[in-house]
Amino acid sequence: MHNLFNPVNSVMLLYTQKCNIACSHCVYDCSPDKNQKLDFNKTISLVKELHKFKIMQLILAGGEPLLYFDEVLKIISTAKKHKVDSILLTNGFWASSKKKAEETVSKLVSAGLNELVVSNDEFHSRFIPMTYTTNIFDAAKKHHLKASLKIVYSKNNSVFDFLHKNQNYFSKKNKKIALSFQQVLPIGRAAQNIPKENFNACRNTKTFDKKCDFLGNLVINYDGRVFACCNIFPEENPVFCLESNFNSNSLPFELINSYQKSLLVFYLRTKGPYFIQKLAEKHKLNKVNAPERLLKGYVNSCDYCQLNLSQYSQKELNFLLLNEFEKNKK
Repeated sequence: MHNLFNPVNSVMLLYTQKCNIACSHCVYDCSPDKNQKLDFNKTISLVKELHKFKIMQLILAGGEPLLYFDEVLKIISTAKKHKVDSILLTNGFWASSKKKAEETVSKLVSAGLNELVVSNDEFHSRFIPMTYTTNIFDAAKKHHLKASLKIVYSKNNSVFDFLHKNQNYFSKKNKKIALSFQQVLPIGRAAQNIPKENFNACRNTKTFDKKCDFLGNLVINYDGRVFACCNIFPEENPVFCLESNFNSNSLPFELINSYQKSLLVFYLRTKGPYFIQKLAEKHKLNKVNAPERLLKGYVNSCDYCQLNLSQYSQKELNFLLLNEFEKNKK
């Protein structure tokens, strides 16, 4: 058996697929009528064990995790008790007034939350007014909680358009907001709702000839499947899905070990997706899946990785990587 150790720096829980809104760009196809979520008691048991594996960061996302507010508070407080930092991603639906924002942020901080990431952009703002977001940042500032705004953008929904539309808030120096940006990907509802000319795509595949910088984060999906990263697509051939399952594996060690020993993670981490794709082509690996291509290029390395590697059987791809590993070991 190969002996690898892929470091796990954090665990991300896609706690639920349920969301109070249904954005047109949502890659996870979240909406109010989706009810899948992780088991609360199993989640608590996992969080209690993370520090034993030197995993000191927990990320809670969805869907909208704060639809299960009491459960999230307990998860955060459990993480705090076991010296694990927690980051919460939310769309901020709960901050319709300054009072409500203050009450919620106060409870999150008291539970031990370390960082709050709020999603709002041209897609989210069709459902969540910007005033909700500003209420959150005002409350976060009052409670000295680290907070940032995540903006998803495309060609026709640019970052600059969104910032300009809300310039009265962003221009106030005493309310400076930390920003992060993410290009919309042609996956999930985005592939159905957004015209292909509105995606930013690069045609030069050599651009992706580098190691993956997004690894180290074990992702547990709302249906219990465990993934090497947040690229959980496509459903028909989830090549990034690891061997363990949150619902059936009772020991955190089994979940973490499946990541640490993954050959796919190892080669993505040390060589990158371009190397794996070219290796598969060299050995004429059988293609069992043909993901629909909307674009002539790729939005980013995640898009390249998902579209190309998901063409192959997970079993056959892992066997190919095992042979490569054993050959190089000699």
